[in-house]
Amino acid sequence: MHIYSLTAGLIVMLAAAAPATAEISRSKVAFNTGIQKPAASQPEGGVAMTWDVTPAGGELDGCTASIVENLFPRDNGSWGIFELEASVACTKGTFRFNSTGSWDQNGFHGAGAILEAGRSGDFSQAKGRIAQVGGRVVPAATAGTFDVTYELIIERTDK
Repeated sequence: MHIYSLTAGLIVMLAAAAPATAEISRSKVAFNTGIQKPAASQPEGGVAMTWDVTPAGGELDGCTASIVENLFPRDNGSWGIFELEASVACTKGTFRFNSTGSWDQNGFHGAGAILEAGRSGDFSQAKGRIAQVGGRVVPAATAGTFDVTYELIIERTDK
């Protein structure tokens, strides 16, 4: 009888310690660098750009992300580090996220988190992580610009 009580107690403790199920959202992001504009303030040793982009092909369809990115190239531009902050506006609410990542001739990836400031509507309690995966930058048909693509993954842990 004590063995059953111990087993039941362990099951309850393990269930309580298990993380809550997260809600995963995926959307494709694609843009041409020709839409980027220099930010008002520039970081030392890097460049800051701003632009708006509309994710497509996923849960963020119809949303617009206003992005500010600091890019810090290294080794004559063969690789670098980026810091990005986005304000996302959707019909059902708003949220902000940041990410940090790296890039080289093979592409880029980044990771970050949903920020507490700027949340409203369906996102008013949003918490969680984000990732930018499968990032590619390729020369575009318009001379001097590049086409950028990646998948934006949002893992909401508040759901």
